Amino acid sequence: MGIGQDLRYALRTLGKRPGFTAIAVLTLALGIGANSAIFSVVNGMLLLPLPYGEPDRLVWLQARVPAGFNISISIPNYHDWEERSRTFEAIGAARFADVTMTGTEEPARLRGLQVIGDYFGTLGRAPILGRALTADETRRGADRLAVISAELWQRQFNRDESILGRSLRLDGQPFTVIGVMPARFGFSRPLTDIWVPMGAYADSLPWESRGRSPGIIGMARMREGFTVDAARDDMERVGREVTEATGWDGVPTVVALRDIAVGDIEPALLLLFGAVGFVLLIACANMANLLLARADERQREIALRTALGAGRGRLIRQLLVESVVLALTGGAVGALFAYWGVAALATSLPASTPFVERIALDGRVLLFTLGVSVLTGLLFGLIPAIQVSNVDPHETLKEGGRSGGSGGGNRFKAVLVVAEVALALVLLIGAGLMIRSF
Repeated sequence: MGIGQDLRYALRTLGKRPGFTAIAVLTLALGIGANSAIFSVVNGMLLLPLPYGEPDRLVWLQARVPAGFNISISIPNYHDWEERSRTFEAIGAARFADVTMTGTEEPARLRGLQVIGDYFGTLGRAPILGRALTADETRRGADRLAVISAELWQRQFNRDESILGRSLRLDGQPFTVIGVMPARFGFSRPLTDIWVPMGAYADSLPWESRGRSPGIIGMARMREGFTVDAARDDMERVGREVTEATGWDGVPTVVALRDIAVGDIEPALLLLFGAVGFVLLIACANMANLLLARADERQREIALRTALGAGRGRLIRQLLVESVVLALTGGAVGALFAYWGVAALATSLPASTPFVERIALDGRVLLFTLGVSVLTGLLFGLIPAIQVSNVDPHETLKEGGRSGGSGGGNRFKAVLVVAEVALALVLLIGAGLMIRSF
């Protein structure tokens, strides 16, 4: 008999006990579904690379004042950092400045970003239409040019390719569209709609004031072969030189962009992922107990198959196939639960949560669900299968089957109950600590 026959036999056996099968599938679906849902969040926010070119080379720049906290960058300091740094291949900066667009069918309030330096080259993403702003086009006195998002292009202009060269009125001033960026491009949440040169607004900004910080955040791309620590050392040198030359006593700070994007939420996500892992272990212990209870009813069947020549390894394989079939069915239902759970999670997270749009049941999550299902089936099925296969066919058939479980089986059930209580207690304590922390 091969695996195919084992599979058909497992399906027939489980079909004869629909009540047991339904309870088992639902138990597993809840555990596997919770793990898949949380893994989709971990995958979208922590595991997938940031949506920029070579994101490991990107860093976030701010200024630390003697009082010990970070502030945004003044425009003169940004220029000094740009000129004096040695570890950066490209550097840019931006400040949020929402604008009102008129001249279309209806006025629209847009999420705007004023950029200076090589902002687009730093992030390493090319436009899907037209071109991006160059560093020279963002300096003081810059022409009124604009780059729009793919979302705005779709929403307001129906993806009309003649958008290039069109004039948009932003806060009453004409800006010429020169490019369209890819979908979901940008760092802010909600996503940026339009990028314009900071230099076009120089007259309304403290362009020469080193002591005023108009909300500018810097980003830089490190040269090949440099680390964040090397960039940090280099910028400390730059800070000392600026202090000596100008008297400004702040210090540039350098942080990996990934740490800024997910640093605050990563510990909570990993803790939550560990918690749902405990839930799955509790489900496995429940399933092992269910299989051991059901094994008492199958001792005569196992004894007959042993008497007819089935070896112990053959019996264990058959019982494991049944466990894996249960787990895969539970995983399929769990994937449906996870789909609903992911939708609920994505809508419940704050709009400012980074990369929330990447939370989805993609191929990696489905592969994770498949792997967890198979591993779960083996985990809760192996020891019960070994216990059930360890029968004396002569004694069992002579007695006509026994109603009570074996001493070893009963002891193992007791161990499983203790394990379930211990895991549940860990979950309860962890939940209490999380609530207190929040």
